[in-house]
Amino acid sequence: MSALTKAQIKNEINTAERLAAYAILLLSRCNPTLEYIEAENNTVRVVDVGIAAAADGSIRLIGRISIPLAPDYATNTSVPLYMHAQEISNVAVPAAYLQV
Repeated sequence: MSALTKAQIKNEINTAERLAAYAILLLSRCNPTLEYIEAENNTVRVVDVGIAAAADGSIRLIGRISIPLAPDYATNTSVPLYMHAQEISNVAVPAAYLQV
């Protein structure tokens, strides 16, 4: 798990969009080569991020992430789905991603 506290998240992260971008970029930085077998004969990165131009000319941050879920995620509805997320790896958060 790449543990951090709310106080360590930079103050500029003040929208859900920035939080999503921060999270996927952080996880990509911590796990740049980590892969898993998504289907038979299909190995993919756990976190994949890129920048692309859309048809309308806007520039987009594109991300794909595979977060393991607790086995009881479907039956234990007493907590939100995000609380069933399990760690991808045990890597320290880089200083560049922390509030100083």
